Amino acid sequence: MTTWAEPHPRRLPSLEETRQSKDHVSHLDTEIEELTSQICALQLRVAQLEQERAQRISFIAPFRRLPEEILARIAELCIESGGSPTVLNRVCSSLRTAVNGMKELWGTIHIVPFRVDPTHHERVKEVENQGRMSRRGLTRPASGPQNIGGRSGRKDGNFCISAEHLQVLFERSKFTSVDLSIIQPDAVDDELIQMAASYSDTFRSLAIVLSPTRFYIPILELPLLENLQIHSSNLNSSVRHILRIMDDKAPKLHNLCLELHSGHDFPLTEVARYQFYYRLRSLYLATGSKGPSDPSAPVVDLPELETLTLIGKPWILAYMTLPNLSFLAILGGTKKRNQRVVPPYFPISIKRLHLDHVRFTTFASDAVLLPNLTHLDLRYPSIEVLDSHFRMPALETMRMDSITYNGLFRSSPEQSALSALFNGEGVLRDLYSLRRLLLEEIHLETTSCMTFKGIPMLREWELRGCSLPHDLAEALAGKLREQDSGAGEVAKRPLALLESLYVKKCWSMSDTAGNVEEKIKSTIAQFRPSLKVLFTENQTE
Repeated sequence: MTTWAEPHPRRLPSLEETRQSKDHVSHLDTEIEELTSQICALQLRVAQLEQERAQRISFIAPFRRLPEEILARIAELCIESGGSPTVLNRVCSSLRTAVNGMKELWGTIHIVPFRVDPTHHERVKEVENQGRMSRRGLTRPASGPQNIGGRSGRKDGNFCISAEHLQVLFERSKFTSVDLSIIQPDAVDDELIQMAASYSDTFRSLAIVLSPTRFYIPILELPLLENLQIHSSNLNSSVRHILRIMDDKAPKLHNLCLELHSGHDFPLTEVARYQFYYRLRSLYLATGSKGPSDPSAPVVDLPELETLTLIGKPWILAYMTLPNLSFLAILGGTKKRNQRVVPPYFPISIKRLHLDHVRFTTFASDAVLLPNLTHLDLRYPSIEVLDSHFRMPALETMRMDSITYNGLFRSSPEQSALSALFNGEGVLRDLYSLRRLLLEEIHLETTSCMTFKGIPMLREWELRGCSLPHDLAEALAGKLREQDSGAGEVAKRPLALLESLYVKKCWSMSDTAGNVEEKIKSTIAQFRPSLKVLFTENQTE
């Protein structure tokens, strides 16, 4: 490389210096180009070596030695957690072979229009998150859905994929049952609907979200259908058409989810005139009706029904005979005007009861006797009275999430409401068999443990996101006793038979959670060493 003298920074270059500088710049450009080409060649070589290295590592990877049964189980677990067979197909050839060989993984198919009317976004979300049907019934599917979406060339702006793609998915799930959902079928290509109808003899579950536009699905042969979901604005001709098909073509239909979100009238007797209604084992019913259109309507007999979920319609229990019902759920609204009053009539055969956003209000009849009830789940109950509502002599497990109040409990509302539930004389009676109690998001710091005197046989107590009763340490030490009571020694001391205490996310308004935990543990170590106690995720502030 040519050397040149450093120019003086405070004078202008001469003609000779200018010529030498230009020559030098030219030499530098040439050398830079040579080095750049060498770098590119080295980078290309490095990429080739890395690719070869990755291939060798992949060739000897332990994953390739896994048997097909293990790969199949991995695929099942991925799909149960929300994955899709289409995504797993792209991981590696071994997993792709395993997934393609498992026809049951391709059995859940969603047909949705590419462009959906914005008014139906909530309906689609409900189908995806709340009411999906699966091989286990009206629950979230175990296999990931194969969403069908894309262009089909329709001129009205609603697009769906070609029937050929849908046919491939049906062929992959051949010789196994299919769970199919159709969102807004009037916006889906007719060819796609006809293609799905040609495979209807493989359907085990069918979910249909109807738009206000009238739409009649083709007549289907449904010899294997067990689960049916219908989402519509009301009980219109489209819904009736589907119910008639089910009555004639679905001899194995046992689970029905019927949601008529805007209907102001729900004629139960009209729906019950279909023969399949009398062999139902599970019914999920949600309507906008506030009461029966005809109070003198006859009572409907459902002899096989085992599970009943009512979205804000407890009045309908008065028009049903349910001799074999084992699980009942009543869900109200989050606002007080939408909360549902607990009715005075319940099937005495139920073993599990779930009440969500319901109100306990005064009624003239005596407390309802539920002799077989073993599990009770209360979510945001509104306690407005002290009158007895339920007698549950066989209750073993209870869960309660938060409490809402009104003007009845002006002082110490938490203690008053809890006392109305657990003192043995209020809303809930005969809790002597209760063994397990779970409370969530309830402020207990102003509550005395004597509030729970109505559950003397409590063995397991779990508190999540709750503050602890201010006298819990005294109760565990045996220093709290009921005064002027003719009961035995155990009944006089609350929590006397407690065997385990689990506290998660403990907090306190008067002290730190750490100090509360230390006080409880030291008391247990001194007076109840056999009592199991566990604190986790205590709040530090």
